[in-house]
Amino acid sequence: PRMFGQALKAIAVAITLGVAAGSLPVNCLAMMHGAPSGHACAAARNGSGGNIARNGAASEMRPNRSDGLPEVCGVQIQPAENGATVIDVSTSQPVPYHLMQLDSPRRLVVDFEGSRNAAQRGVYPARSAILRRVRIGQWRAGRPSIVRVVADLEGAPAFGVRRQPWGVRIELKPSAG
Repeated sequence: PRMFGQALKAIAVAITLGVAAGSLPVNCLAMMHGAPSGHACAAARNGSGGNIARNGAASEMRPNRSDGLPEVCGVQIQPAENGATVIDVSTSQPVPYHLMQLDSPRRLVVDFEGSRNAAQRGVYPARSAILRRVRIGQWRAGRPSIVRVVADLEGAPAFGVRRQPWGVRIELKPSAG
């Protein structure tokens, strides 16, 4: 009963936000699993999402390809307690991923294997002392197809990555010291 109530509340909030923003349909399944609002896999699957040119500008609207690959649908960046920042990467279904940390400049890279990019944007700016922006793109289109998500970091924040029913959550925390 409690989960059902939470799901109904999440759906009501999602519909309200979607109507206010003019962005229905809403991915109610992701909302029922606790996905933050704004995750757009349903829109991408329904063909209402646009394709992104490499420079981050929207290209013409095209229907969803029927290649059967899971989709990486978008990114949401949120502030958290004590100067932390949360990056939510939404996917249409669970996708295997690999994590890398790179220097000069500092970046956190998440490669989603066997997937395709369905995000409506290529760059997501951040208002954070520890994160400049998040970039997303189709790194490899062949086999295996790989979508790469890059978090451009400020300083050397601590981080954690966790799989969620709706995708992957990256938590960045300021370094002590």
